[in-house]
Amino acid sequence: MQLLLHQARKKTGYFLTIFLVLLISQVYAQTINIATAADLAKIGKDPNYPISGNYVQTADISLSAYANWTPIDEFTGSYNGQYHTISDLTIAGSGKSYQGLFEQISSSGSVKNLKFVNVNINLEGDARNVGTLVGRCRGKISRVAVLSGNVKAYYYVGGVVGTLLQSGGIMSECHSHAVIEGNSYVESYSFPNGTGGTIQVTNPSADIGGLIGVIQNGASLTDSYATGSVAGYENVGGLIGYNTANGSVFTKSYASGAVSAASGDDGGLVGLNGGDGSENYWNVTTTGQNTAAWHNSNLGTGKTDAQMKQQATFITWDFTNVWEMVEGVSHPRLRWLTTSTLPVLLSNFDILKQAGGVKLLWQTVAEHDNREFVIYKSGDGKQFERLTQIASAGNSNTVKDYSFFDQQPLMGNNYYKLIQIDHDGKETELGVKVVNFPLSAIGIQIYPNPTVDMVKISFGENGYTTLMVTDINGKIVERRSIQSGQSSVEVSLNNRPSGTYLLHLNGPDGRFTEKILKK
Repeated sequence: MQLLLHQARKKTGYFLTIFLVLLISQVYAQTINIATAADLAKIGKDPNYPISGNYVQTADISLSAYANWTPIDEFTGSYNGQYHTISDLTIAGSGKSYQGLFEQISSSGSVKNLKFVNVNINLEGDARNVGTLVGRCRGKISRVAVLSGNVKAYYYVGGVVGTLLQSGGIMSECHSHAVIEGNSYVESYSFPNGTGGTIQVTNPSADIGGLIGVIQNGASLTDSYATGSVAGYENVGGLIGYNTANGSVFTKSYASGAVSAASGDDGGLVGLNGGDGSENYWNVTTTGQNTAAWHNSNLGTGKTDAQMKQQATFITWDFTNVWEMVEGVSHPRLRWLTTSTLPVLLSNFDILKQAGGVKLLWQTVAEHDNREFVIYKSGDGKQFERLTQIASAGNSNTVKDYSFFDQQPLMGNNYYKLIQIDHDGKETELGVKVVNFPLSAIGIQIYPNPTVDMVKISFGENGYTTLMVTDINGKIVERRSIQSGQSSVEVSLNNRPSGTYLLHLNGPDGRFTEKILKK
């Protein structure tokens, strides 16, 4: 009997253990939402946000409240940004290594579908393994982009990743437009035996890449590109600083940002190369580089700026699922970026009522293949007429300011719609603003003019008693009496032929005549 009870207890303990293991596994496998900067900062530091968690970002996040971000510890879980943005990542200091949003990503870790804007990583001294997303990665990264900002450190420095290594280190469909720079720092050493003398030693920066600082030991990169400028002392590349031997490979990628190394050890694609690369390209015009790498440069093909804008240059690339481009206008760009990212990142859009008119002000922090801005105007917020167009910067990762002054605002509400147009003609609405303007400051208004149908005539407190519209030959097409206190009327020309018509206002204050154009 005792033996049977003992066996039963053993079985009960066994099943209880299995139950607890399954329960814990279920808890850790569940999805954890990241909606704020505070949520992000809890990863690896709060028991409810384990380093091995399965995370999903549910909103754009600004890290502006963190003056100096502390990287998340070595990450073993999964993070899906769902194409949301993390902005204002700032890291500063001296001698800090393994820096980025994450310190490291392990072989079991993965990050995907995430964008960064306005990155500011500025590290002095012996700062190694530094990138916007992560300092060092052995895991998988896909569809991560750094759209604007700068990254500065000493060794193994990249726009997205500092070091990508081992066979588990895989990157695909990634992009960086950040400015990357090596910090070459000076150290002072005292002579021994208390002599009081010192010697200064310069530590030159190395392995600086537009996308990755160093790729090594079997890691791989595919379908990615870097467009920001890259500078350092040695081993400086438009895409990768140092591509080592031991099976490291990259393919179907390109670089187009300016590249410069003080030592001359630089290349359009890679600074120093010992690994493999194929079907890669770099822009010889914009990078200022005639070779893919200063050593062992059989990695890709240099093309002129005009050739980089021709799809025929990229013979084997997938322009159905991965890449797209506007022939003769733009370099290839990743499809996921153009469908998930606005071509213009707008920091503000303001409207100011001033003496004699309305001033529109807007500011961008990044622009991608932006052809122009168009402003539309309306008196009711429903029917808009094209007012003007403004030339744009085109491509930029710096702050750009724009303005327009409307000298003929309408009486009452004025609605202004700001539209951005790509080089391929695609339009994106950036916002609508409204301001109320009294007629006493602007006089008589006819809007829209030209018109296709209805025209609104505003005359405010002027003492007109009759309104008449005639064709160019003097034939009356509309006559109305203006009631006391009435400040505007609407006239339809919908059934009238195209051409020029004349508006006549009469009253004790005199006469007023103006042309109306019917399209």
